[in-house]
Amino acid sequence: MLSRLASSNYGKSSPARTRGLRTFSHAVMLALTFSLVTLGSPSVGLPEVSIGSAHAEHTSATTMPVMVYGAADLGSLDLELSFNPAVVTVNSITAGDFDITVTNLEETATGFIKILAFQAANPGLNGTVVLAQVTLGAVGAVNATTPLNITVNRMTDATPLCCNLSHTITNGSFTVIPSAATPTPMPTATPSPENGGGGLLFSLAVDSDGDGYSDHYERLTGSDPHDPCDPDPTCSACRASREERLPVGATPGASPRSTPVPSRKPPTPVPVFEPASPSVVPKPVLKVLPPPQIKMVILIAGILLSGLVVFALLHRWRKQR
Repeated sequence: MLSRLASSNYGKSSPARTRGLRTFSHAVMLALTFSLVTLGSPSVGLPEVSIGSAHAEHTSATTMPVMVYGAADLGSLDLELSFNPAVVTVNSITAGDFDITVTNLEETATGFIKILAFQAANPGLNGTVVLAQVTLGAVGAVNATTPLNITVNRMTDATPLCCNLSHTITNGSFTVIPSAATPTPMPTATPSPENGGGGLLFSLAVDSDGDGYSDHYERLTGSDPHDPCDPDPTCSACRASREERLPVGATPGASPRSTPVPSRKPPTPVPVFEPASPSVVPKPVLKVLPPPQIKMVILIAGILLSGLVVFALLHRWRKQR
């Protein structure tokens, strides 16, 4: 089109100028075609091999997956995972979505492992694929961290040619976190019983109930000096007093509280009738229009009255004519 315009408008121009215009028009057409092809063609994303970031307490472990995102007919994947062995170690590896998964943990102590997975009987994998589940154990000090770096040795499709696939890699990290502190319960101090009426200090004191605690000690601690079951219901004096109080035919060791004691039936409460309060009948209230509505009614009435007056005057005027 530009060449035709050039030939029609500049027919009398020189041949060099005509050739220049044709060359310029061809360049513009090529640029437009390239831009349309580039902008109109959809962008194809590459598969992404990724491992996330994780953390665990010292001497604890956590499991995280090695993933492939955006896979298209994925047939095999051979990779290595490297880390700092002074911070983290690999305890185990569990297979993922591939038909066959082979792992090598012999070099874990030096800081890397190998994972090889491929499809055998099933077709290639697509979309989001789990390569393997890696269990990481925290061995470093608290707040120690290490990168988890992935190196892909080979990644192929599921065709018979096993063509190599381009890909991207997203590495992760591992951090040792502090453990949750568990508070240690404080032991409760228990007063030691005084033998023979209060030990060395109160050896001449009296033990009225014979429970091994002197009367002076029981008064100081708030217990009853005449009750052998207070403060220690398991002492021999308390057990002897309970056996003495057992009724005839009762089983030794049974608590006297287990025998139900008949209780008097409480009197039936007499209902109290309160006089009903007289209901108040509301008085009718005349509804009074608010001032704005009264003004509106007066205005409408005035307009109607004015219309009637004008109609009467017009009717009288027509009769006179």
